[in-house]
Amino acid sequence: TSSSAPVSEEGAADPWALPELKSSGRSRRELSVAGRLRRVAIGLLKACGILGNLYLFICSLDILSSAFQLLGGKLAGDIFKDSVVLSNPVAGLVIGVLVTVLVQSSSTSSSIVVSMVASNLLTVQASVPIIMGVNVGTSITSTLVSMVQSGDRDEFQRAFSGSAVHGIFNWLTVLVLLPLESATAGLQRL
Repeated sequence: TSSSAPVSEEGAADPWALPELKSSGRSRRELSVAGRLRRVAIGLLKACGILGNLYLFICSLDILSSAFQLLGGKLAGDIFKDSVVLSNPVAGLVIGVLVTVLVQSSSTSSSIVVSMVASNLLTVQASVPIIMGVNVGTSITSTLVSMVQSGDRDEFQRAFSGSAVHGIFNWLTVLVLLPLESATAGLQRL
């Protein structure tokens, strides 16, 4: 374990204690005017990069929506609209979980569902349980990622407990919101 971890009364290092964070860079007062300007310029470039990437992400969603309209056409829209499977909210939840586990990315799964709704291939009513399933699939993905830490007992304990809390939160949210959505369609109207 880390040498900076506090030691308990029994003499063993506490696996839950985090090391104290220390600044590795120089403080603002120690920098010259040129150093301060460089730090501000780098911060502005990072902010512009984040905003630029967000813009590209939104543009890619529009392109994805157009691609679904072109490739899917009228036939795919009729298949999704008249689907008996998608009228069942539990089936939509399972579809969202499966897609997210297969793709290993909740952002991709959510983007696909949003694009399908935008291109009128999927109704909002059918998409709400699918999005809930995408969130549950994220918790499965985080559990799989926590398994990578199985070599170190302390890291695995932290990683798995974090993924378990994430999974429990997502499942409890679905257990509360899915029946409410089925009964009142509040999220659909929202």
